[in-house]
Amino acid sequence: MNITRAFVLLLALAAVCHAATSRAIVTAQQEHHISEDHSYSHSLTVIRQIAIVAVDDHALKPQQEQVILSPGRHVLSLRVSFVVGSSSGAAHPSLDEVFKPHRYTLDGEFCRSQSGAVAAGLPVLKLLLIDEDERRPGAKILRTR
Repeated sequence: MNITRAFVLLLALAAVCHAATSRAIVTAQQEHHISEDHSYSHSLTVIRQIAIVAVDDHALKPQQEQVILSPGRHVLSLRVSFVVGSSSGAAHPSLDEVFKPHRYTLDGEFCRSQSGAVAAGLPVLKLLLIDEDERRPGAKILRTR
């Protein structure tokens, strides 16, 4: 009888420990490089910083580059600061997503737009949420925001 009781207790503890470690981890990528801009025939300095400033309307002090969340739906409030050549700015987008207990990378790409207010050739930043546990090696799973 004692062996059965010990086995059941061990099984219950294993289930509790597994549930306690099943978390979503979101890491914001940072970028700082010099790139060749062939449309202008010169190099551009590109600096981009993504910070997580709030989770589900709860402000983080200080802002974070990585958060650990319970699985489920969460809203991340972000601050994206950037310098591209002589242009600089900041944006405050939000990301409303259902997170699995996986590792995620929050990244961004600069691209040129041919429409609207950015017709002057200023770059547009597209946010990307990459599920590191589901992507194939060498491939990105992109969700444009």
